Amino acid sequence: MMNRIFLVLLVILSSCGKDKKIPFETNTCKRQPPFYERLGFKNPKSGMSTSERNTMGVVLIDFSTNPFRTYQDPTWSKAGWMGPLTWDAAGNTFVGPAPKINVLDNPTKDQNILYRIDGMTAQMEKFIDLPTNALPNEQNPYGILGMTYMCTGNILFVSSVMGSDRENERGIIYSIDLTNKKIIDKLENVDAMGLGVSYISGYRKLYIGKNRNSDLYSVNINEDGTFNGSPKFEISLAGFGVRGDDKIKKVTFNNNHEMELSLLEFNFNLIAPTEKQEAKATLVYDYKEEKWLLKQTPAQYYGFK
Repeated sequence: MMNRIFLVLLVILSSCGKDKKIPFETNTCKRQPPFYERLGFKNPKSGMSTSERNTMGVVLIDFSTNPFRTYQDPTWSKAGWMGPLTWDAAGNTFVGPAPKINVLDNPTKDQNILYRIDGMTAQMEKFIDLPTNALPNEQNPYGILGMTYMCTGNILFVSSVMGSDRENERGIIYSIDLTNKKIIDKLENVDAMGLGVSYISGYRKLYIGKNRNSDLYSVNINEDGTFNGSPKFEISLAGFGVRGDDKIKKVTFNNNHEMELSLLEFNFNLIAPTEKQEAKATLVYDYKEEKWLLKQTPAQYYGFK
């Protein structure tokens, strides 16, 4: 009897700390805001942009028309220039501020405020002011740089670099429970920009594009949106593209379950939008070796066509 109890305890103890594999999930519950149709933007090619050179804030654009038809609610420009955005399962849009050219319209102290555009009313309001461990400084005008949504748990992951400087990595990745409007977990001292959620490798993971180098990391996440462990190195994109030191701005997944990365020059300084040329990379998952591989040919890797 004692031997049987000992064996049961041994099995329990040996399983502690190991991540349990989960069934594949798609994470495709996000929907367009219902107000699109009410405003006459019924075309599937309609979408919200924060990259318009001459329009500060968020803009709704019908990309199927020539010229593009646009709309901007008066509340969408009140927070200055905006940057990363994403939807949730109800069609609400979450967006963070991002200074461009100068900080006149984007006070440094306000760069960690997350905003929410209501999917029904189209009104943008402050959702939460994310706490930091360090104050803004003259070396770094940025706060929120990346975000991604996880359907399971209605969770939004947001990255911020507020308080970081050239020598010190003080950024935070927040896990936010949108239902309860509550921060439930944080990864501290991580400067990140591109974020993406995937289940491809058999685990629920948050992929993280660091913005101090060209490396991609991942961290396992629990069903409730909390982090399980520390970020783990996945692959380096150093040498990719024309510049060779671009940072991963965006992490998405296509219908073939490949990872698509957008890379951009980033050195914590303000660069004119016309100078921001993005590079694209596609990764495929090798299930046998359990690692991501670059899909491009060597010529493409080094920026040659």
